[in-house]
Amino acid sequence: MGWQQGLEGDDAWRASYSGSTERGTNLYLENVAAGSRYPGFYSDLESTRGSLSAPIFGRLRFQTSASLDRSVLQVNPADQVAPRLQRYSAGVLYGFSFGTDASLGYELQRRKDVAGAPDFDDISDGPYFGLSHAFKKISLRAGTRLLHIQNKVESTTSTKPVFRFDSHYQPTNRQNYSIFFSQGQDGLTASPNLQKTIGANIGFEPRQNIKAEFRYERTGLGEGNQEEDQWHANFSYKMKQGHSLKLEARHRTFAEINGVTSILMSYTIPFGIPTGLKDDIGVITGRVFAADEPGRGYSDIVLSIGGTTAVTDGNGKFIFPALKTGSYYIWMDTSSLGFGRVTMQKTPIPVQIAGASKQNIEIGVTRAATLKVRALKYKPDKGAAILQGDDKKKVVEDGPVDSMFITLNRDDQVIRRSTDNEGVVTFRNLRPGKWKINATPLKINSLQYLEKSEWEIDFQPGGEEEILVKILPKFRKLIILDDEEEEN
Repeated sequence: MGWQQGLEGDDAWRASYSGSTERGTNLYLENVAAGSRYPGFYSDLESTRGSLSAPIFGRLRFQTSASLDRSVLQVNPADQVAPRLQRYSAGVLYGFSFGTDASLGYELQRRKDVAGAPDFDDISDGPYFGLSHAFKKISLRAGTRLLHIQNKVESTTSTKPVFRFDSHYQPTNRQNYSIFFSQGQDGLTASPNLQKTIGANIGFEPRQNIKAEFRYERTGLGEGNQEEDQWHANFSYKMKQGHSLKLEARHRTFAEINGVTSILMSYTIPFGIPTGLKDDIGVITGRVFAADEPGRGYSDIVLSIGGTTAVTDGNGKFIFPALKTGSYYIWMDTSSLGFGRVTMQKTPIPVQIAGASKQNIEIGVTRAATLKVRALKYKPDKGAAILQGDDKKKVVEDGPVDSMFITLNRDDQVIRRSTDNEGVVTFRNLRPGKWKINATPLKINSLQYLEKSEWEIDFQPGGEEEILVKILPKFRKLIILDDEEEEN
């Protein structure tokens, strides 16, 4: 869509589309146009933008975006500036298993003033690089670009760095706070200077279907720039069947203007195109989520079935859209769950596809439990009485027991390992729940016995347990005959 010369100056429209495919491809398109006399949220501009993100392989994704912006739509000789801006970018994003994302790509930008003698006309391009890392409640993101700028008005070239930093804090699922700082070039003004921007954002979700967001930013900081303050407030209400109502308010102050307030209300209706399945093709959908916080999904988790790979989206959802009839296993790259995290059920997960069926698999993730087993042998304490009737029977450590088999068993899984030279074996990444533990020594003589060989422990998420296995000496009855009794 585009601005039509025949429309009146007080007309306006806004249209947007966002969608995703079952394989994890995301698409966003938007077009906004408003005449010079339109008294609303937008005025005297046209903006068209779009973005596409698609999986390449495993954790690697392709991403690209484009935008076209025009201000002062009806150009006349009295206009001081009528800017036009075009931006294009393309790159890749890789998500590491330890929570860090890295992006690398290339960006091209064209700025031009079309009002009479142009105040600016330049092309800038260059590579960009970004890093982000998510901790439990805090996430950090930083990005930089190195722009090579060709100024066609002054016939000069220059190179300028551009960077941005964001810090995000989310104490609960229903509230978040962030601050940001950036330095870059303003595309819709004549200023060639790099401008600084600072701001903060607060978001609340008082109910599951109600969200509120407040944002403040100050732009134009720096010598020779026009400073501007902006306050934003967004309120959204989600209704049944995915319909939503959104109210946006904005207040701006800049230059000699004390303030301009704009309000926009929008109503969103989702739609989908149903498709049918072949008789011998089935679908598996599912979600990877935090078992102790079911509303939180695990993103960028790699799963595979029979050579087909899927990656979970931001809500932890995944799909295998075309599987032939047969038996399969869902394999998961458990390293992508993060340190000390395990699935609630055993992996790989068996599934059965029978004709044109659709199955949903829920995979809970929780904190792993740990068990440390130590095996020691003992001997009688030197000089200790071991006569019949002596209850003390003192013993002391006689060293570790290596090569002792320790078996962990539950209904769907058996784990068996042996102690090392120090008599120790540690079981990490255990799924919470009841486990039976059995100790079997490789060698034990007739003068020794195992104090205890079986245990049952109900492991809690994140729990740490320790067992001491003892090989003790057998105490025998001794009868001492004196010399006189022997002679008689």
